[in-house]
Amino acid sequence: SYGNGVLSLGSFWYPSLAVRQNGKWMDEAPSGVGDVGFSEVSDFRLNVNSIGAVEMVTPVPRPIIERDDRRAPRELYSATGLRDFAVLASDQYIFKTNQIEISGKKIEVSAYVTKAHAAKAYKALDIAVNALQIYSKRFGAYPYDSFKVVEGPMRGGAGGMEYSGLVSIASFLFDDMDKQMNQIAGALGGGDLEKMLAGLGLGDEGGADAQANPVNDLLGGMLGQQKAVFDSLLEVTIAHEVAHQWWAMGVGSDAQRAPWLDESLTNYSAMIYFEDRYGKAKAQEMMDLHLKTSYSMGRMLGGADAPVNLSTAAYANNLQYGAIVYGKGALYYDALRKLVGDEAFFGSLQKYFAQYNGKLAGSRALIEIFKLSTPAKATQIEALFKRWIEETHGDEDIAGGKVGSIADMLGGLLGGGMGEQ
Repeated sequence: SYGNGVLSLGSFWYPSLAVRQNGKWMDEAPSGVGDVGFSEVSDFRLNVNSIGAVEMVTPVPRPIIERDDRRAPRELYSATGLRDFAVLASDQYIFKTNQIEISGKKIEVSAYVTKAHAAKAYKALDIAVNALQIYSKRFGAYPYDSFKVVEGPMRGGAGGMEYSGLVSIASFLFDDMDKQMNQIAGALGGGDLEKMLAGLGLGDEGGADAQANPVNDLLGGMLGQQKAVFDSLLEVTIAHEVAHQWWAMGVGSDAQRAPWLDESLTNYSAMIYFEDRYGKAKAQEMMDLHLKTSYSMGRMLGGADAPVNLSTAAYANNLQYGAIVYGKGALYYDALRKLVGDEAFFGSLQKYFAQYNGKLAGSRALIEIFKLSTPAKATQIEALFKRWIEETHGDEDIAGGKVGSIADMLGGLLGGGMGEQ
């Protein structure tokens, strides 16, 4: 894909070996929802003709330059043990770099953004550095020698995409979110957002003089929540994509037949980032805002609850897929953590990463590690898995999403219920 001066070749521009399991190739065509494939780890060697001012961003820290008087310089990229080899290129890139140490190994961390978003480079780098350090402590040492967070074009409204040793973050997430919110408020005839919220009794200047009514409450609640989502979207997206270096790139899994194995755990890992960096109150706020609301929004807009352990093709659309896999599936890990306790929870994740890093994990690999780590609670662990992952109790188990009260209010305003479809 191409956009904003950036070419993204992603991971499927170059041939890769199909996964072979149980005597057959896993070559099913992608369904159109979620990720489009998965792979074993491989070794890569890539020669590229030098293209002057264009910056090539790859999983390799830096290429070997081969010079020959008879032709333009060639860049040699060589890497081992990757699941894919992504390439992004632009003549608009600027970058910031930091070097950190994880388990005695030097890791070079870089953030690449276009010149238009140069002010966000340090922020992206700071989030990536902290996420790498937090996850390395919680799950096991980061498996590569370098890491890059890279601005890139995305399709279908996606916010980010993970690759071995780097992640691509959508260009719009580096834009001025306050400006976007003011544009939304302006389109609704309320001037800028702060004035509109004040007029609804929800801003700093609102209160007794503002006229309270259900429409004001509905509109103000939706705009206030949207502002909170926008304010945290870049950080939560980078934190999520960095976590994929452990769950998808490190521990591989079938992204089409069992997408929840990496996506649900990755989304909950992003909450651990907020907890370890800012405290439990902030993590709870992010869970309410990004996990519980994801599920509630999907239900409010007519999507049915569904088991989490379905293939991508089984979900009706991206909205339902997001609600179930990114919302309910991620919240399962919070329930599991409360059941077994922090020591067993993080100890099991460390064993899971150590055992399956560089390999492919089956759909029950992690739960079996949890049961072995906490045998006294094995029956409860199995029951929790069945309830949250295999059955449909989301409406009973997920409370606190920000959209629930808005959905009820909207149903009342429209003179009808918001029942199941």
